Amino acid sequence: MRIMFEARNSRGALADAYKHVFRRRLLAIRVIGVLAIAGGVLLLMLGDAAVGFVYAVGGVCLAVVGPFAATQAGVKASWRLAGLATRYDIGDDGVRTSNALAEGMVAWPDVEAADRLPGQWVLRLGGTRFLTLPVADLSAEQRARIAGLLAERELTTAGDGAA
Repeated sequence: MRIMFEARNSRGALADAYKHVFRRRLLAIRVIGVLAIAGGVLLLMLGDAAVGFVYAVGGVCLAVVGPFAATQAGVKASWRLAGLATRYDIGDDGVRTSNALAEGMVAWPDVEAADRLPGQWVLRLGGTRFLTLPVADLSAEQRARIAGLLAERELTTAGDGAA
């Protein structure tokens, strides 16, 4: 089966993919921020107001702003390439991509999993590497064909339908 289409990522969809792929690391940033807040509150209660205040404010910034800033930095770093209209050619050997700046190929053995997010599939390539397949503008039939192909390759979890 061969599926070919052209699509473009949106910044929001790419940010959602980054949040999904980096969710454990973003959670760690939040946890460190909360621990800094707790340390700051403890220092405030023990009477070291200046240091406690710095810890508490730093913790709030880390817990609230840190994950957002990290996601936006990832999107910004990859937008030059990921924001272009890209042609996707999904076949028996893998996923070929091509746009004005680059051509690439991801073979099926390199894909560890496929996660369905609203309007896209995120192909997990190991660690924090991933490839998005923006399918929001495709027909329901095309989305179903892609979901079926990914399910045939046992890359999806039970219940993943067309995105």
